[in-house]
Amino acid sequence: MREIEIKGEFFSVDHLDAMNQLYVARRIGPLLLNVARNALADSPQDALAAAGSAPSLAPGAENAQDDDRDASTAIPGAAVDFMKLLNVITAVYGPFIEQMAQMKDEDLRFVIVTCLSVCRKRDGQSWAPLVASDGRQLMYGNMKLVTMMRLTTQVIRENLSDFFELLSGAA
Repeated sequence: MREIEIKGEFFSVDHLDAMNQLYVARRIGPLLLNVARNALADSPQDALAAAGSAPSLAPGAENAQDDDRDASTAIPGAAVDFMKLLNVITAVYGPFIEQMAQMKDEDLRFVIVTCLSVCRKRDGQSWAPLVASDGRQLMYGNMKLVTMMRLTTQVIRENLSDFFELLSGAA
């Protein structure tokens, strides 16, 4: 069991049994294959270079405006940073998001619920399950998408990295 912190809350991530590892791998295999193909086509450095440099996220940071630009048409630094951030997200995460969008709802739900079924949330001194005993519903209706996806990704990484290394011949 591994503990992780997400936005000030503590979670544990445990292991899927071998059959659930297989079922999850089968459902996310096409997604990972297509994302890998896109990654091989363009290196991450090329994608980031095409998208523009990553914006500064430091408080108060602004982009310098070109001296020859008319002040009435200049884009505020925050807007430029936001556009750069969108370009980076599109370049880096776009292929993953596109492939995830092509998954059937029931496959995506199976992957997420199966992964979250081996996670627990610290609730005071004890650990509470994230998925109801019927395996269909989340116990915390206020869980954010970011938390759900980070936990799902962590379970996949912890449980399936050896499997994908084996397929690639690296193991």
